[in-house]
Amino acid sequence: LHITEQDYNEGQELLQQSSIKVTQLRANLQLQQDEATTHFTECEQQHRAQIAGLEGDMRNMLEENKKMMQQSLSKVRQLQDENTDLKTRQQEATGFFNWLQKNMMNAGCSKISNLKESILDLKGENTQLQEHIKEMEIKLHEEQRMLAEEHVRTVHLEESLKEVELNLKGAKQKLAQME
Repeated sequence: LHITEQDYNEGQELLQQSSIKVTQLRANLQLQQDEATTHFTECEQQHRAQIAGLEGDMRNMLEENKKMMQQSLSKVRQLQDENTDLKTRQQEATGFFNWLQKNMMNAGCSKISNLKESILDLKGENTQLQEHIKEMEIKLHEEQRMLAEEHVRTVHLEESLKEVELNLKGAKQKLAQME
């Protein structure tokens, strides 16, 4: 094989052009790697910020739910106390009413009319007390229903928080794998 000076020079020129191309390709590759790293870092920061925000929101919602449940429990206890008090007052009024009925038979005619009026008054008060008790029982049932709904919401929030934590864990694992 015979290599002329011209062949040698052409080979050198091709070698020099290839070297320049390799240098350009390396520079482009480095630029692309830098851009990819920057993009990855920005995405990672955004995801971490979003995850932290979601965790905070879920915790706040859970705390609000707990406060509302405590308020509902307090209201239910208060209504139960009021209901017990009203039932006691009704029993006292019924006892007095029964006492009046027994004593009315022994009283004279003038006393009978007075006692009848008192009995009618007591019956009216007893009716009012019974209506009030019914209203309190309705309120009590409503508070118990609301408490049950709050409990269901709390359970759902806790499940959502667990789901977010699982997603966060998965995202952290993906980030770790990507790094």
